[in-house]
Amino acid sequence: MKRWQVSRLAAIKPAANPTATWQRPAPDRSESGQALVEFALVLLFVILPFTFVLVDGALTLFTLANVSNAAREGARAGSIFQTTVAPSASQTFADQVAMIDAARTTFLRQSAQQMLGPLVAFDQCTTTVAYSPATPVIGNPYRALDSITITLACPRRLLFGLVNAGSVTLTSQSTMRIEPGGVAPAP
Repeated sequence: MKRWQVSRLAAIKPAANPTATWQRPAPDRSESGQALVEFALVLLFVILPFTFVLVDGALTLFTLANVSNAAREGARAGSIFQTTVAPSASQTFADQVAMIDAARTTFLRQSAQQMLGPLVAFDQCTTTVAYSPATPVIGNPYRALDSITITLACPRRLLFGLVNAGSVTLTSQSTMRIEPGGVAPAP
């Protein structure tokens, strides 16, 4: 900031001296560069860390939204799943349920993985699938009208993993009712 001062004569009698001029004071050499040093210190220790924390917090919230969407999409995929292979009559009921549940779990994991995006490695996430009731009613191997719950837990390293700041696990859970279905029709 430039400071200007008025000459003494102009300050005493401004009307009497119409030719008074503004003069710039001589610079003080002992303070030259001080503002630059102060700005560099504030930038280094206040502004940059605050910016990193702000951006990392925003990316963490974005990742949490992705995990939530992936869990919801996985539950939706599991609720509308139709198997491509009909269970055989020679299989026990428990084997029929296990075969259909395994195919459903594979399908909903693929759907959840497609929704996660590039910020989350799906192989590091934990996927849990639960049914309500846990044991299906006899004669209902497709679990029609039961509920499926998917829980997706994905780790996220804090501060971009630059320092050993630890990590946080972002968890989301979604529950949906399994629609009546069966074997998918042939294309």
